[in-house]
Amino acid sequence: MDDYKTRGKNVDAEYAKMIADKKKSKGKAPVVVQPVIPKPEPKSPVVIPADIVGKAVKHKSFGTGVITAIEGTTIAVEFDKVGLKKMGYEFCVNNKLLEFI
Repeated sequence: MDDYKTRGKNVDAEYAKMIADKKKSKGKAPVVVQPVIPKPEPKSPVVIPADIVGKAVKHKSFGTGVITAIEGTTIAVEFDKVGLKKMGYEFCVNNKLLEFI
């Protein structure tokens, strides 16, 4: 019994020391750094030449037609077989869908 009393005198102090050592050994939580993603360059505005109104074009699917109007970045084309279609000028030029004839 004497041995038990001797061992148990500083139990609280040893427990507090053990908890403090665990906290020190863990260190701080790792800091998560978000990667910096650069913003893409803005696209330059599409410039549609005004003199294309009235020109004849040939489309891969719609056949031949005439450009009737320019509305912002789109063109209106009146095709012989399918009627009026509005298409993105930049898309048609980049994908070579329209051919001026």
